[in-house]
Amino acid sequence: MGLFDKNIEKSANNNYEEIKKYLKPKDDKKHIIMINTMSKSVTNGWECENKYTLQIDTIMENMQNDGYEIIDIKIDSTNQSVANMFLIRTLIIYK
Repeated sequence: MGLFDKNIEKSANNNYEEIKKYLKPKDDKKHIIMINTMSKSVTNGWECENKYTLQIDTIMENMQNDGYEIIDIKIDSTNQSVANMFLIRTLIIYK
């Protein structure tokens, strides 16, 4: 993992501290959290979106470290673009 990736991971850890405030207490019921992120447009047709991947993976990892169970993840990447960036909504269903 490169230095840039480490910075993304550190930023995602900081974001998790903000997101954590909205997580429901563990009560064996299913809950959701919606995370809005921006992604660059893909110019060559296919590539790994490393920033988005590292951010969401780090948030999920932190949730699991805090004892939450990830049930499912849903992604809405409807073409809403701003300045060559696309909005991605990630819905995490957890217990």
